[in-house]
Amino acid sequence: MKPNYLNNFVIVLTIVTILGFGTNAFAQREAGYCRNVCLNQNAGQNRFCRDNCGINKLSEEQIKVINEQRKAFFDATEDLRQGLYEKEAELMSVLAKKAPDAEKAKAIQKDISDLKSQLHQKKIDHIIKMKKINPYCGRKACGLRNRDRDCCW
Repeated sequence: MKPNYLNNFVIVLTIVTILGFGTNAFAQREAGYCRNVCLNQNAGQNRFCRDNCGINKLSEEQIKVINEQRKAFFDATEDLRQGLYEKEAELMSVLAKKAPDAEKAKAIQKDISDLKSQLHQKKIDHIIKMKKINPYCGRKACGLRNRDRDCCW
């Protein structure tokens, strides 16, 4: 028997089309929204943010201060984050060698741990500043998904 390529092509195209539409139909609406959107939420995002950890009760001035604090935090930690990225890349390059140098890898890992520690300390300071502006920031009880519960920082 001679294979019928046209029928096979139509069947494969139909399956791909059904899967494509099915994926779109079952995709969760607004699932990839950004944390910053919580500050300017609309009705569609309300189901994720709900009361947004009390941010809806804040004045425009408080929201402005929160955004300024967040920007200041990211600016202040930019060098730490860049250094951390560089050290992790350096560690991966050392470990990727056929015969990695254990002492060098340990030294780099120590530097990575130090940078992470410094970054976490700055994050704690930032969280304390943010809680002074909005005491509800970061509460799990505000109805946010786990990765979004810290919407204020």
